Amino acid sequence: MKNGLWNPGHIPATIFLIGTLTTAAANAGVVVSFSGQVTDLGGFQASPPAGVSLGSIVNGTVVYFTADATEVEVGPSERTYIFPAASRNQITVSIGTLMWKADLQGINVCDDVCDGDFLDCAGFSSVTVNFPGNLGTGFLSLEFSDADLPYDLLIGHDLPNAAEDIRFGSAQVKAGSVSSSDGTGFWAIQFDVNSQSVPVRASTWGEIKALYARP
Repeated sequence: MKNGLWNPGHIPATIFLIGTLTTAAANAGVVVSFSGQVTDLGGFQASPPAGVSLGSIVNGTVVYFTADATEVEVGPSERTYIFPAASRNQITVSIGTLMWKADLQGINVCDDVCDGDFLDCAGFSSVTVNFPGNLGTGFLSLEFSDADLPYDLLIGHDLPNAAEDIRFGSAQVKAGSVSSSDGTGFWAIQFDVNSQSVPVRASTWGEIKALYARP
């Protein structure tokens, strides 16, 4: 656990940043796209939804608007950015025909002073319509971290909104998870991020609505 944002665990992978991101305007959002493969799944008194197995392909996005974030100073170089519930800030993970979608609760950023750099994203859902197999509370998380000097995953502790803010190639941990719990049982799916293209770019609100539109 890192300041309230669930830690999915440390799973090594490879990630590369391509493309160009300009500073996002107030009416534009930042879109982080990722893909990878399921590395572990299981549960206690519950099981992940059918159709997911080891090696299943994972795709997802994190969408956020910097203007919506409330900054909380956790330490000298650590910040948590909180987003309002039921807003346009979302995290989505797809595996096969299954799609999980949740409100983005927050992004936790630390530059240098937390035994390295890390960037964590966490989302929560209490409904089943966009969260298959939800037992009561659903969680989506994504983590990038760098524990070796010179700690150059992040450039500063501001909420990233430009390509030069994140050096994904320096991340040693690139992982995520989908899980759900009802307080007595839980299930979880862990995945690594091994995409060869993780575009991070400014997008208009119209583009983002189209991104989440269902067929």
